[in-house]
Amino acid sequence: MLVPLSWLKEYVDISLTPEELAEKLLVSGTKVEDIRRQGEEVVFDLEITPNRPDELSIVGVAREIAAITNREFKVTSALTIRNVQPETIKPIEIKVEKPLLCPRYAVVVIDGVEVKTSPEWLAKRLERAGMRPLYNLIDITNYLMLELGQPMHAFDYDKIVGHQMIVRASRKGEKIVTLDGAERAMPEDSIVIQDRDKIIDLAGLMGGENSEITPKTKTVLLHSPIYDPVRIRRASKAISLRTEASARFEKLLDLEAYLAAARRGLDMILELAGGEVASEFINEVLIPIEPPNIELPLEKVHKVLGIKISEDQVVNILSSLGFTINFLPLANVPTLNVTPPSWRRDINLLEDLTEEVGRIYGYNKFPLTLPSGQVPTHEDAFHPDWERRTKAMLKGFGLNEVYGHTLINQDAVKKIKIDPSETVKVNNPMSSDFEYLRPSLLPGLLQALSLNQRFYKEIALFELGRIFIPNEKGSKLPEQPKKLSGILTGNKFYQVKGLVQALFEELNIKDYSFEPSENDLYLPQQAAKILLKDGVIGSLGMLNQSLLQSFDIKGGVANFDLDFEKIHSSATDEVKYQPLPKYPAVEEDLALVVNKDVLVGNLIATIKSAGGSLVVWAQPFDVYEDLRLGLNKKSIAIRIKYQSPEKTLTDNDVKVLRQKILKALEKEHEGVLRE
Repeated sequence: MLVPLSWLKEYVDISLTPEELAEKLLVSGTKVEDIRRQGEEVVFDLEITPNRPDELSIVGVAREIAAITNREFKVTSALTIRNVQPETIKPIEIKVEKPLLCPRYAVVVIDGVEVKTSPEWLAKRLERAGMRPLYNLIDITNYLMLELGQPMHAFDYDKIVGHQMIVRASRKGEKIVTLDGAERAMPEDSIVIQDRDKIIDLAGLMGGENSEITPKTKTVLLHSPIYDPVRIRRASKAISLRTEASARFEKLLDLEAYLAAARRGLDMILELAGGEVASEFINEVLIPIEPPNIELPLEKVHKVLGIKISEDQVVNILSSLGFTINFLPLANVPTLNVTPPSWRRDINLLEDLTEEVGRIYGYNKFPLTLPSGQVPTHEDAFHPDWERRTKAMLKGFGLNEVYGHTLINQDAVKKIKIDPSETVKVNNPMSSDFEYLRPSLLPGLLQALSLNQRFYKEIALFELGRIFIPNEKGSKLPEQPKKLSGILTGNKFYQVKGLVQALFEELNIKDYSFEPSENDLYLPQQAAKILLKDGVIGSLGMLNQSLLQSFDIKGGVANFDLDFEKIHSSATDEVKYQPLPKYPAVEEDLALVVNKDVLVGNLIATIKSAGGSLVVWAQPFDVYEDLRLGLNKKSIAIRIKYQSPEKTLTDNDVKVLRQKILKALEKEHEGVLRE
């Protein structure tokens, strides 16, 4: 947010240099990204944290400066609310279908206005704050949004059919042409305003083109609302439209500023655009919201901050920030009853108040002390980032993380085809259910699946943890390698394979491969072992029915099981970049007839080897079996992408490559093109 220093000085006396003021703002929690000088003007570029919407205004920043510099905050005419009487009456009907959509609003109509350019002082102030001046009526609403933090909208009164404004939730398929000329499909349940015939405003984001202010406007309706911040945020994200107004409406705005902004807007319109008040000044509070009363024991401040701050200092700090303070005389310890001001709706707990005291007092004033006690150690040799990234990726794919029991019973060990004599047994188990240290993560996952299958149709679980196996080196302590295992319900062999591939890609692991394997835990011909250059690092497949039935699990379950220690040692943060290709690619499909025992991975490897660097990508997309192909034959369709970094490939170039690839496939796999 751009904040001109001269504007701030209207609300607080500032004697510090811009650099000194920036430093004080920084240590109190408001970061100054840049200090810009525009002639004699100094403009601060502030980074406002999401919990401080009050600082998205000149008044809010000035209040903060007054508190941290121990200066008086000036209450100017901009913050003074006065009553007005209409000189003429123009009808207007406001209806809010659900109070939560717009819990508070103020509306007034001004007739006989003159739309023209704004005076120089107003235009320059907007420009310094990063906004382009347009017409006086629009500039006034933008000016007050910057000054008071309250967005408003000015409608052409004569374009509101029936002089009705209905605030409601949008319905599916509704569209509006906004002020920027773009037609936007509104997300369902966003907030809109319509007149008797049409939608005139995408509330909180941008007004409608059909009710905009133009040089021909003679009567203006000024609307200053408080909207449901959740709906504003959702709508902004859904249609990728973020405005200065939405950045404020999506937060907890000052519950009183809307009224001050409307009064101030009315005054400025009468002053800069002429006209006369032509309606009652409507102020509706549909949902009363009372500020919390927070009890703050002073000893709590001392305990949390770790320093002694006097009672007078605590009271002065909170008072300077606008909090109302009363003492609780009957409390056992000195206690304050604190009520936050209307612009600090982020304050709800006594910890919030303690933070306010600490940051205004100054964290740099806290005494420097060294930590006491023993320095904690981290025995886990794993790079914590690999574990975090692995878990985050799996969660992103829809898997839920579980933490299984480290101790299991003998029956669970036998179910996963492991001899109990070859596992680590506890010398003094608490019960027969906790006799053995788990040799695999699979029993815990299957137990969790068994317990949850009646509640959910599809279940996807994973666990990253240690298993325990006897130490072959003679040590009494078992080996404790970390494993990563997961299960997905349904016939999802290829989904599990793709998930493992995606994980390896996330961790930049190359040169891995899949090979068929025979594993007692998996169904025949639906199991694979996973290899890296150092050997086998895991397995995946469809769990056999006898295993699933032993855990009372119905249906199919796919599983992957990985050695996380080997994954960790192969993972890297190094990423190699290469320029985007200059020349277009050529794609073609080859349908090959091969023996049923030929592996697709071997076919792909042969294609890449024969085609060399010109084959940048090859993937199967169809497998077809039919006796007409021949006994024990299958057809595999593979899409190949050719591309040269030096030239555009011609049909003849591709033909030569194709013949070379087909020759290699025939030689190594007896593969021929399907007729």
